[in-house]
Amino acid sequence: TESAAGMVARCWNSSWWFAPACRHAPENCVPLISGGNGWGLDYFMQLAFHYKLPLAIAVGKTSADWMGLCLENRVLQYWWQPEISFINVDPA
Repeated sequence: TESAAGMVARCWNSSWWFAPACRHAPENCVPLISGGNGWGLDYFMQLAFHYKLPLAIAVGKTSADWMGLCLENRVLQYWWQPEISFINVDPA
């Protein structure tokens, strides 16, 4: 949607952006959580739109929030290098 700042994402509950592929049924979205100032956010939004991926995308408010959410929930996460904090996460 457009705002005074230009084009901005419209988020549900001021926290989740639902890709068009799952907006009609958000409970079917696959959660993806990024950190920092939204690392990779625009890239993931473009991928979700172009490839019709059912993603719900959010950004942790702090690095600690991001890490906690990723460790405590079954979500996709974005990180650009190997991270030992996730060594015990079972991907299955």
